[in-house]
Order: sequence, then C-alpha cells, then structure tokens
Amino acid sequence: MPTPDTFNLPALEQVGNFDLATSLTEDLPQGADADILLLGCGDARHILYTLFAEKGLPSRKLDFTACDTDEGTLARNILLFTLTLDNDDKVSLAQIWNIYHHPALDNRDIQLIASQAQKLLGLSQTLQEWHSGPYGATLRFCDVVTFSLVRSMWTKWADVARQSSSNTDKSRSAQFARDKVEHTFESWAVQISKKLIFADKEQIETPLSESDGDEIVVPNPLFTVPLTTSAVLRNATHPLLGFHITAAQANLTGVSPIGMNEILECDADVQDSLFSAAVAQFGDWTDAFRDAAPRTVIRFTTSECFALCYTLRFSLETGKTCAQHYHGKVGFEALALAESEYGDGGSAPKQFDVIDASTHFRRLNTLNMLVSAGPLLKDLPSSTLYTRNLHRLSDEENIEELLCGHTTTVSMLLGLVSVEYWTNAKARSTASQVLEVWSKKSPAPTAEHTILGFRHSWKQTKHMPGRDSRASDSLLQASIEDLASLVHSCYQNMYAVRGLKQRPSEEQLKAWGPNQLLASHNHPGTISAFVRSIARRAEVDSTQLFEGFLEKITSDPQLRVCLGAYTLEVPTFGLKLAKSWHWLDLKPKSRPAFSKWATVPPAVAITVVVPTERWKAVTPVMDESDGPRALNAEISGHLRIPDTKAATVYWDTQVSFGTIETESSRDQDNFVVRVQEDQEAWKGSSPMIISYYVPTQFVEAMFSQATVSFSALFSILRPDGREEMAGDTILFPFEKPLSDEEHVFITKYRPRQTGYAITEGVLLDLPKSKTPENDITSSNATFTANFSSQKSADILTVTGRLDITSEEGRRLLADKDRALILPLSFPAPILKDGSKTRIARTTGYIEVIAPLANPSTHPAPLDNILPTTLLASSNIPSTLNIPHLNLSTLPILPSRTNPASPPTPRLNFKESLFTSFMLVSGLQGGQTGLFALTHPGGGHPRAAGGGVVLDAAALPFTRALVDSGVLEGFLLVLPDATPRERSVEEGAALAERLPEGFVTLPEWETAARYATRVAISPVYASPLVEDVIPPGMAKAAADKGEGEGAVMMACRKCGKIGGTPGVKLRKCARCLEVAYCSPECQKTDWKKHRMECKESEVHGMA
Repeated sequence: MPTPDTFNLPALEQVGNFDLATSLTEDLPQGADADILLLGCGDARHILYTLFAEKGLPSRKLDFTACDTDEGTLARNILLFTLTLDNDDKVSLAQIWNIYHHPALDNRDIQLIASQAQKLLGLSQTLQEWHSGPYGATLRFCDVVTFSLVRSMWTKWADVARQSSSNTDKSRSAQFARDKVEHTFESWAVQISKKLIFADKEQIETPLSESDGDEIVVPNPLFTVPLTTSAVLRNATHPLLGFHITAAQANLTGVSPIGMNEILECDADVQDSLFSAAVAQFGDWTDAFRDAAPRTVIRFTTSECFALCYTLRFSLETGKTCAQHYHGKVGFEALALAESEYGDGGSAPKQFDVIDASTHFRRLNTLNMLVSAGPLLKDLPSSTLYTRNLHRLSDEENIEELLCGHTTTVSMLLGLVSVEYWTNAKARSTASQVLEVWSKKSPAPTAEHTILGFRHSWKQTKHMPGRDSRASDSLLQASIEDLASLVHSCYQNMYAVRGLKQRPSEEQLKAWGPNQLLASHNHPGTISAFVRSIARRAEVDSTQLFEGFLEKITSDPQLRVCLGAYTLEVPTFGLKLAKSWHWLDLKPKSRPAFSKWATVPPAVAITVVVPTERWKAVTPVMDESDGPRALNAEISGHLRIPDTKAATVYWDTQVSFGTIETESSRDQDNFVVRVQEDQEAWKGSSPMIISYYVPTQFVEAMFSQATVSFSALFSILRPDGREEMAGDTILFPFEKPLSDEEHVFITKYRPRQTGYAITEGVLLDLPKSKTPENDITSSNATFTANFSSQKSADILTVTGRLDITSEEGRRLLADKDRALILPLSFPAPILKDGSKTRIARTTGYIEVIAPLANPSTHPAPLDNILPTTLLASSNIPSTLNIPHLNLSTLPILPSRTNPASPPTPRLNFKESLFTSFMLVSGLQGGQTGLFALTHPGGGHPRAAGGGVVLDAAALPFTRALVDSGVLEGFLLVLPDATPRERSVEEGAALAERLPEGFVTLPEWETAARYATRVAISPVYASPLVEDVIPPGMAKAAADKGEGEGAVMMACRKCGKIGGTPGVKLRKCARCLEVAYCSPECQKTDWKKHRMECKESEVHGMA
C-alpha cells in the first residue's frame, strides 16, 4: 500500500470525529440511485442525516460501503441500526440515545445491550446466515474477517453487560479528564456554546432516565470493551458536536419542519435546549433510517482503506476478490472480499458516486487518496471524492502544497480537479472555523503557525463544462524530463522530516507545510504509484520516467539510502529498467539457501522475530494525565553492512505479534512461515514479527555481511490536527545477521501472501481507446504542459493541438472554409491574453499556446462561478460546486420579526399607473427577459454548510430596475440554482411548482405559472485561493465584534496582537482603518486591501 505501516499504539481512540453531520448525497442529482464509499466512516451520523435529508424526495436506492479500521465502531453502529429496525415499543428513544452516546448507563440500558448483543450472536453463526436473516437485506459485511471481529465485540459486550464493573469510578474519572480536549474542527457556533455544553459535568455523566429513584450507573460496554486497545472510556468528544444544535437558538417559523420552538418552550435553560434539540434530531434521523431501510444497504469492512481501494479496483478489472493486501496495519490476515458479494453474481458496488475520505484526513495523504481512490469514481459529472486538507492561515499558496508538488499540474495529470479552486466559489462557509481559532484567549495564535482543516471536493476533469467527456482519458502530456523534475519535487516535499536525524526545531515546524508535517503518510510506494499513474495519462514510458527520477535521487548522497526501497518498486510495479541500480560491489562469502529455489523472484520477503524485551524497550511511556493524545508509530526495516555506507531502508513493513512456525526447508520453493498471532498485540508479551520485501540482488550481494535491524519514528497527533515528531528516530536494540536462522526467515512472499500486492503497475496497464474517424469533425486533441523550469516544476503554458484526421476536414481547413468549426477545450482554465495560435493548413492541425490561469489573480468569468453540466444518459442537470438541497428538511427563518404594514390599495393603484406611464414613455426600458426575486418564507439555515439558503421564486420583470452588472450575474447563476431543488421524477412542469402559500400577494395565482422556484446560497471564497478572513479581522470579530477600533488591535495579515512584546502596529496611511505589524505584511496584503482601501476623510480635512 502507498503508506508506511503507521499505526496507533495502545492509546486513546476517539469514536469518530465530531464534525457536523453532512448529507453524503448533496452533490448528486435527486432521485438517482447512488453508491457511496466511506473511508473512515466513524459513527453513524453522516449516514443517518443523509437518509433524513432524503425525506420527501423521489425514492432511490442508496448503497453505503462503510470502512473503518476500528471494529468496535462498526459493531456499535450495527447495534444502533438493529435497535432502530426492531422498532420495539418497549425500547424508548432515550434508551437508544444512552446506549449509543453515554459513557455510563443504568442497569436497564445495560440489560438492553446484553439482550441485543445475544440476539445478534444468535443470528450470525455464519456470514451466510446473517445475510439471509432479518437484518441481512440492509446490513451486510464485505468480508469474513470483519464479520468475525464484529461478532467478537458482540460476544464481549454480552459478557461484560452481565457482570458488574468494579472499576466504575476509575473509568468514569478517566473519561471526564479526557473531556477537556477541545476539537479544533467543530463549528464556531458550537464553540460559542461550549461553556454551556461542558458546564454541567453531571449532564454529561448522567444518562437520560425514565425510571424513578436513583439507579446504579455503570460503564457503557460499547466504550469500555475495545478489542485491541486499553480498556478505558473512549468517547473523548461530546456527542452534541455532531448535531445541528444551532437551530435550537434560532427564531424559527411556526411551519418549520424542525420544531425547535416547541423544544425551547419546554426547556428554558439554554443548555437543556441544546441537549433536547440533539435528542430530537437523533429521533428524526433514526426514524428516517427505519423508513428508508427497504431501499438502503450498508456494507461494513474493517480493512485498511488503501488495501480496500486496490482490492476493489482489482476485483473490478478481473473479478477476483483478493489483491494480496493485508486486511489491517497490524496482523497478517489477507483482505479477501466475500465471494457472495463481490464474486460472480454479487451485487456489491465496485465503483461509486461518492467517496468520502474527509474523516481520516489526519492519517491519509491527499495525493495517496487521489491516486488510489480516484479511479473508483463512476464516469459521471456528479461523481465526487471528498478530502479534508490542512492549510496554514499565512500561506497564500495553499493549493500548491496540497499534493506535495505543483498541485495544478499534479491534479490535471491525475484527471481530478477541485472545482471550487478554479471557480473560487463554494456554498460552504469556512469562516466559522477561522473565527473559532481566533476566539481562543490563550495562547494568542498567529497565522504563521495556525493550521486548519477544510473539506474539499474533487471531480473528474473530463466532465468539466465545455469538455467532451467522450474524449481520450489522456488529458495532459509532458516530457519525461519535466515529469521527473515534478516527481523529484514531490519527493523532496514529502520527506523533509525523514532527512533529519533529530527532532526538528520549532522554527522548522512553523516553516514546513502541513503535508511535510505528515511525512509518515508517505513512503517510496507513494512515489511509485504516482509515477505509474501520471505516466499512463501523460502517455510516457513509466520505466523511463522512473529511471529519470532515480537519477535525481542518486545524485544526492543524503537520499542514497532510499535507493534500495525504490529499487524494490521495480519488480512489484512491473518495471524493467534499462540499467542496474545495484551500486554494491560485493562478493558474498556464502550464498543464501534460496539460491537453490527453482524460481527466484526479483524481490524476497524478510521476516524477523524481535524478542519481547527488545521491542518493549523502545515503546514510549504514554502519560495521559493532561488528556488524550494519539501516538503513532512508523516502523521501518534496515538492511546494512556494519561500519560501511552500504545500507538501505524499507518503510513498507507489516507488523504482528506471536510465534512463527515453518513449513518445508529453506532451500525448497515451498518454504513458508506461518504466524500464530497474539490478539493482545501491543498489550501482550509475545515477540514482535516484522516482515518486508527486499530486492533479491541486494540480499544476494549482502547476505554474508549484512545485518537486519529496525527503527521507529513516533509522532503525536495534536487535537488541532498537527502531527509532530515525539522524538528522534529510535533504533531497536536488536540487530541480527541476515544469515541468522533463529530470528531471520527469507521466503518468496510475506506470511499468508501468495504473490505481490496488486499496485498501480498492474491496474493501469490497460489498452487505450482510439477516437473514431467517421465524419469531417473527427479529430484528435492533445494537450502538452510547458514547464517554466525544471527546478520549479510548475506549468507556465499549455499547448492544445487539434489534429484533423478526416480528408474532408483537411480539405475545408486548406480552403479556409468557415464551415469547419471544431472545439478545443483545455483541461484547465487558460488566459486569452498572451495566447498564440498556429494553423497548419497543409499538414492539418491547429495549435493554441495559452498561459495557465491563476484563480487568485485571474477570477473566473461569471458563467463559470456556479457551473452546471448534464448527465449524458438522462440529461439531468448536475451542479458541480453547490449542493442539491431538500428545502423541506431545513428549518425556516422568518423574513422579519415585525413585518411592516403593507401598502394601502390606493398607493398600489397609484404605483401601477405610474409604472404604466413609465413603460409607455420608454423611460423604464423593456419588459421581457428579466426577473424579480421574492422570498416571503425567509431563509433556511444550513448548519452542515455553515450558511443559509434563500428559498425564492424568480419572475420576469423589467430591465431598468436591476443594475446591469448584477443582472448579468443573476442571469448566469439562476439556471444553476434551479436544479438544486429539482428532482429527477418531477419533470419540467412539476419542478417549478411552488408550495401552497409560498407567496400571499393578491392575484399571485396569475403570475405563479411564470415563476420558477430556486434555492440561492451565499457564494463564499475558497480557502485554496485566498484568505477566508484576514487574521486581524478574525481576532477583532472574536474579541470585540466588528468595530473599527477592534480591527486596529491586530495585524490584518498575520494576526499579531498590538501591544505584545516586539509587536508595534502601524495604520494604513491612506484609509487609516487597518493596521500591520511590518512593511512585509502590508506589502503582501496590499493586493487584497487595495480593492477596499479608500482615502480617509481626515486627509480631506487637512
């Protein structure tokens, strides 16, 4: 897999990341069936809210594949789903809420867990029995290993629930100590009320009770019985943070579909109202799941996400269910999908409309996700891949560090693009997250080191407006030298941390980008997968590209240690290099036993047994007294010759615990090792077993002199999302000769593997389709990236070439006939200014060389702010960067608290006469083609999007009443706003219908047939392009509101607070309304501030 074996030590594991529940189908047209893949699903809130958001819309089938490495999380979700499906009158909503959310329960709730767990065990003796049982139509398992792990959790729950806990007080105290940790990525509205939520510890501790008298409260086994980690309560974040509780404090209309006004009448206390609002929403969401169950399938797997992606891709191409990847990052269990689900005749999806990888952003690199999961998207304009990316507030080139290289180039080569980046427009506000950070009193943050996470959507480039989706999948070509420079640049950005021999300084940590801080998310397999992916799409030889990259890293002595790991990628990726990259000139004194094998593979597996006392000596002592911390360990294998420079490092290791048994002898082809694994893992006392591949030529040359050893790089994930090294790289106090037969075992493949893991080299070697030549418009369009320099590795211009392939087309081109019109749509926005055109009438081609546009300096035209495209199969409109909405499930805000008195009929009559005379005289302009907007029902707050939606009707009106620039924008945006609330089954007439009583004007029925209902959202800037809000303004707004004086308290650019040591603010000399801490900050911010900087009236008075 394209990431190192980085896994959590036995420390606190949060049950999900408690960002607000979001509809997973919001970017899909309504009414169309959808397949959804969740890579790191966490708890069930996103699935539940998605089904709730579907209420009232045309029914469709939704098929979820929920992947999470924690079997306890999946077992907890299944328990919730089954209790909901049972719909037992004896089980109340309060009980289900308690069981799913509360760390401590009364005896009645504990007994419900025991009985439900026992019931589930009785229905799941085998996987086939479960699938044919009462829950099997809706809740299914992707593989047998997941099924077994989840059953183990149910068994433990049933056992523990029958016993009384003697560690209740200790467990509860540990939990409440962990509640002190704040979650950086929660909504600012929730942050404002955090004191209210956490003020009453008794409310958090005490479950909802429906019985009289005091009940004995015991720990909830759903949180105290993890399978592989310490037995402590793990729900470290308050569950209210996942609900849309901001509506509880809003003044909603009486017809609002979410009846928060009734809750507020019952609960005068603000904290109680927030809690009641969350419980009410939980009830609505579970009811929606029960109603949608007949047309909903949820599939569960505990596999590692990259292993699942490659296995699904392999199964899609070959029909096989095992791609030789391991199921998880600890253990030697291979991932094999269930034949009944993914084999011949299986109905499980292998491609998806939506892939959500935003939950695991702390463990997943965005580049890895685009390479591994991107090909699983269906070939549709609406197909979307979500990631959550880290950005530094002070970094104006957020987008260009996102993919560890020049992101514009990388994304085009991968065929995936962030639409919100190119349009600099989105309907989801991110300002609340910035304000949340700056609202903290101590310590005062600065933009230089403040990092936030933002959710981004990626879509296929071929489906962008104006492109021909039937064109070749090859979108952007480049020379091998340019691509090798790009890969080398990505490599340097990825491994800044690895080049250090000791912990980086605070200055280095602040200077690095977020992707450099997350270096443990990458290893040579990341680069190899990236090379194979872009080589195919750029139509260059991947072997030559890989050799060009190796030339660059071998020229750097500090990177030479990685050559062995990269040489390993040659056989596993199916490459055949033209030269040998084995620089060792050694003659072994003895030959390894495997030299007698009949067939020796190009890479062999080295499996090493590390005694318990040796691996425990390097495990850091975890002090959780100051709250939980996620401690990761990355273990790498070393093959070196002592006292020489001959050494190589291998990061693609697999770790387990237990004992080894061998089969056959070492010199036989069928020699294998079998591992009896200890499920206690890190908690146990069994030896550690580490296995990794090494090029055969290295083992043969170094066999008699080399030793094997290991190192561990520990890192801590802070609550704010930053990953920091916990110390220097630690070498295990264990080193054995490669020839040591007691601890070292050399086999063809790693334990329980029968071949190399399937990688990009196998999956991408597919035949390419050719463009048909059956009419005069037949042509081949190619696009070539022209890099500014090999050092910068970024694109300066793009050359689009259109080859006319038909004889008739060539004749028309030679004759300069205007009847020949051929589109040339570039894979990225370009500039007309500075472009050049070449027309070769004799040889029959047209070339356009155009500069690549930069959204921060060249805004997208109005017609590209909110682009919409059509699904080819059904002509259904699909918006690309604004969500499709179900307005009937959103709360409604009143348009005004005290509406003004309506104008009298006499005044209306006079106004009508006046307007008529203005029209007749021509003073007011024409009458057709324009519109008026009315929104009598007010707006809909959208908690998950951090904004509001305007429910409006568009009606033709007169031309001169609207400013021409504003009018142009509305004319372009309204067609995109219309399909947001339009469903597939409604058709043209019904799609425009308005709710009864939508407008209460006299004679409205006459005009209603000309009106169209639209859903309009504010358009926000993308954090990939520009600052969401200047740090100085954010600090001022958080501290004192939006007053002029408050803005002057902090530097507008970096947010440094005036008056602090070493900080002296100076006002802008022209407007006197903003301040800066240095000339550098003022100069950098000028390109934004100049658009709003107006000369102060003080200057005119002088």
